[in-house]
Amino acid sequence: KVDDTNSLLGVDAGITGLALSGCLRIHRMWPVVLVAFLSWTSVTLVFGTTVVNGKVITLGILFVLAALAVMGAARAEAFIRKEWRQQVRLTEQEEQLNLQAALASSMQSVAERLCDLVVHLGPDLCVHSNAVPVNSFF
Repeated sequence: KVDDTNSLLGVDAGITGLALSGCLRIHRMWPVVLVAFLSWTSVTLVFGTTVVNGKVITLGILFVLAALAVMGAARAEAFIRKEWRQQVRLTEQEEQLNLQAALASSMQSVAERLCDLVVHLGPDLCVHSNAVPVNSFF
């Protein structure tokens, strides 16, 4: 006969270990839980159990513990995915800003080469540079 307590703790330790390690994504955790239930049930049916009336309670406890482990893994994975998405967005925005800065710099270089006088304006549309040609022009 199989001792329900030891087998239950072993199955729950396996499921919790997989959930906490993060080596499986959450959509692959449910088959692990299903295999654990089926294997525990088949072992207790084949070899018998020490508690005859407690099978339903033992399976219920195993289900609750496994569900809590999987829900915790789902929350952890959602948090990691959220951080990853924010990092991707930040990288895309940084690349876009670098591209715009390079375009502005190249346009400024072309304007300085082709024009006798280039007036730099600030965000408030006031003259931004204090160069001698600009001051003498105004």
